[in-house]
Amino acid sequence: MKYKYDKRDQRIFRICAIVFSVLLLAAFCIVRLFDNLSDINTFVIIAGLLAYMLPIPTFASWIGFIDSSIYIKKLAAGGIEVPEDKRLEPAMPQPPVYDREQNSVESLILAVICFAIAGLSLGHIIAFWIHWNARIGSESSVMVFVQAVPVILWCVGGFVYLRQRLVKYYRDDTVFDPGRKVRTGLVKGIVTIIIMLALTAAAYAVARSMTNYIYRTRMYEKYGEHWREHDGEPALPGEVYYQDT
Repeated sequence: MKYKYDKRDQRIFRICAIVFSVLLLAAFCIVRLFDNLSDINTFVIIAGLLAYMLPIPTFASWIGFIDSSIYIKKLAAGGIEVPEDKRLEPAMPQPPVYDREQNSVESLILAVICFAIAGLSLGHIIAFWIHWNARIGSESSVMVFVQAVPVILWCVGGFVYLRQRLVKYYRDDTVFDPGRKVRTGLVKGIVTIIIMLALTAAAYAVARSMTNYIYRTRMYEKYGEHWREHDGEPALPGEVYYQDT
């Protein structure tokens, strides 16, 4: 069984995370400090570029550091001393043994997060339907269906993580057992959830924008150029709309 991380990897991740964080903070401070100046020099432009370019490598470095730290800590709990450089010692002397291997708390945490987000998303959809159904009627149901897709995906993800907690079917990446699948780690699961949150927020923003566009179109057809004076009123299909004569 080969090492996933060694102490050298952990040290590199830590140094990169600290350096990138300091540079990112300095870049933001410089941009904010010289924001109102009319004379912008090359130094400020470079700081602005760094402020846009560094967030992703900074985030990735901290994720790598946290993941490697958890991995090394788990191996230490299993009685395995991680080498300084895995290239000099590519394979573990023996697979880690857990006499009291239990169901994964990390997978349970990920499952709870997924179900919680699914519940919040469902509440958002209900509020969305109540708000827009009174204004555009059944046309809001299409957007409700669009927003329901992420809720289904969150529930599926929650049940997947809930099953992965079972030690009977899944194992940790520090446990050697070819007969079981490797469960998703806490850090990888959190990153996946963050990406899914971003996609869910984007889907909800698009659905709200399209619904708002439909409503404004109906209001314009009903009241013409003066529709803003009636903003918030219902514009249900089948009503007698404004005709410009």
